[in-house]
Amino acid sequence: MRAHCMDCHAQDGRDLKYFNYSNRAIIEAARSHGLSQEEGEKIASYIRSLKGVPTPERPWNPPYQPGPGLDSKPVSEWAAGAGVDAVLERDKDLYAFLFPSGITPEAVATTGSLNVRETPIPIQLPDWNHWLPTHHPVDAWGDDFYNHALNKLYNGEGSAPKTVNLRADFLAARTDGYTTLSRYRHDVGEWQLALYHFVSARYPDPASTDTVYSRKLYAVGQWQLTKMWELMQEFELEGHARDMYPASRETRGWFDHIAFDISPNIMHLPRTSTGINNSTRLMHTYFSMAWYQVQLILFSGNHTQDSVSRNGQRPLDWPYVHGFLKDMTVDTGTQAPTGAWLVYWLTKAMQVHDNGLGPETRGSGGWNTKNVGNVTLLVNPAFRWGWTDISSTERRQILEALLTTWMDKNLQYTPQHWYDGRWARPDEPLMALPDGSMGEQIKYLIPKARELGVDPLLLQRIITWAQGIWPQENGEAL
Repeated sequence: MRAHCMDCHAQDGRDLKYFNYSNRAIIEAARSHGLSQEEGEKIASYIRSLKGVPTPERPWNPPYQPGPGLDSKPVSEWAAGAGVDAVLERDKDLYAFLFPSGITPEAVATTGSLNVRETPIPIQLPDWNHWLPTHHPVDAWGDDFYNHALNKLYNGEGSAPKTVNLRADFLAARTDGYTTLSRYRHDVGEWQLALYHFVSARYPDPASTDTVYSRKLYAVGQWQLTKMWELMQEFELEGHARDMYPASRETRGWFDHIAFDISPNIMHLPRTSTGINNSTRLMHTYFSMAWYQVQLILFSGNHTQDSVSRNGQRPLDWPYVHGFLKDMTVDTGTQAPTGAWLVYWLTKAMQVHDNGLGPETRGSGGWNTKNVGNVTLLVNPAFRWGWTDISSTERRQILEALLTTWMDKNLQYTPQHWYDGRWARPDEPLMALPDGSMGEQIKYLIPKARELGVDPLLLQRIITWAQGIWPQENGEAL
């Protein structure tokens, strides 16, 4: 082993104190890595002596698990989350938090900001042991990692031709009172892109059964995520989201899309050979969805025009999320409802993209009805199990609320905006398809919504709008 304790953990060991690992756990972990009992005791003693590190957490409570009241606590305790007891037992329990005053369009308005830090969810996020890398990249990949930009950009180590040093950046930002924090956005983005370059050159064969290789690759992402936690905590950055992104509606957060990019899906890990836990397909699905959820909580895009990147696919690729919401039902083998969770994600996506960018800016994170405001998912047969735990009346009311706020936003744009963004053509022939083009999705949506009893006046509003974009369609037939 070339790595030291500080290479996988926070460099000063603060994570072990923050998450309240016991002396015994620290000593036994040290012994498992070849150190003596005495050396393990010295490490535990050092951890206990750390000054200025809060101790709000326990190892089994997932970092950033959302729950009511988190924002009222000091930002230094945000990473502790609300604990496992905040995890909702049932998907439908989420509706009470999405619609606290009844099912209305105002509750899901695109101009609002759903607080994903305080809204509990029906999934337990990964605990700290699942953040920590199982292999340090320098032990897994040797000098290929040590001399790569991914390592150099973090703290200046190695021979990569890079001058950025994020630890030095954030130290400078703290020293000047964070008045120049925004100048380092590019540096964080470059570090994130370095992860993509390192991992994409090493994607495993989709048919591979080599779980050790998968685990070594996944650990590279875990290392970067853990090191970003270290930087955010050590330099007290989590409360400075608006210093980095002044137009943000969020009061606290991270920078960039680090959690999203360590999902097994983004890392191209084989579905049944991830090396995570028992390597089943469910592990691939759960951890992909869990890291997407962590990303939403830490950095959803902050509603700002300059926070979207990679053609609007970052910091979140919303269709990927929708697909894994569906898979969470299928791969558990239980057909567990996920309708409320889908409403939660659709609401936040539409709010994040009510950011001043319209459909004419395709590829730049602007408003659209296919990838972001894809309300067709509410009637898509792939999500048919999502609504089995609520009444038909409740489902209709939820659909009407989302369709209303969705139409309010759509009507801000002319047909030409949609044409300029290549979302539609006036001469486009349309079939009714739940997974087709924008127009095909809407043509599928309208009769399905009618079957569910949606208000005819609301449906007529949608039809009139759609016929303005696709004048060859028969509005009366719709």
